[in-house]
Amino acid sequence: MKQLIKKIFSSPSLRLRLFFSYVFHPHPDEVMMKEAFEFAAHSNVSGDYLEFGVWKGRSFIRAFHTWKYILLNNRNLSGMNFYAFDSFEGLPEITSNEDNATGEFKKGEYSCSEEEFIANLKNAGVDTARVSTIKGWYDKVLNKETRARLPIKKASVIYVDADLYESAVPVLDFITDYVADGTVIVFDDWYCYKGRADMGEQKAFSEWLSRNPAISALQYKQFNWKGNSFILHRN
Repeated sequence: MKQLIKKIFSSPSLRLRLFFSYVFHPHPDEVMMKEAFEFAAHSNVSGDYLEFGVWKGRSFIRAFHTWKYILLNNRNLSGMNFYAFDSFEGLPEITSNEDNATGEFKKGEYSCSEEEFIANLKNAGVDTARVSTIKGWYDKVLNKETRARLPIKKASVIYVDADLYESAVPVLDFITDYVADGTVIVFDDWYCYKGRADMGEQKAFSEWLSRNPAISALQYKQFNWKGNSFILHRN
């Protein structure tokens, strides 16, 4: 019996572990991911999962297994595929005065190779047939050419872990055409830079909304000490 219990809890599926985690001691990031996917599923916001800044894959793995968990009771997101955008070399050279202001982030921080990232996914039981990695610096790869070769139609859930203002700007410009009515966008570093609205992801998001008046954002859930999320609408 002990061996059976050990086998169950070491299974890469994570469904059972997710269940116990939600019931007994949910991590704020897990709760956020679960609520984002539940909203998308129950509101029938079909589309793909896009994550920008995947590092070693923790949040990406969490997203995949949350999706599988949601599918047990709701099949609206059954066609979802998962896209991982990252330089796989850590943060870029930090050149703007704004991003340098607090010294929170440094060049090369959060570096993880593409090979290690994929290995982490496989070890965690992620079906990598549903996963695509897009490697490169955002200002170089988030463009029309990349958009043309990817089969993405709409995004159901978008996770932005860009850290820097200079990284968040091309991310938001890239996702514009993928925004559906009800897309959930999650910002991992919303309250970094001492929570200032004129810096980091907050500034980039505000400017993006100004450039795209056809898109509006409804405050959704805050999580952890630094994360925030919004439901996007097409006006």
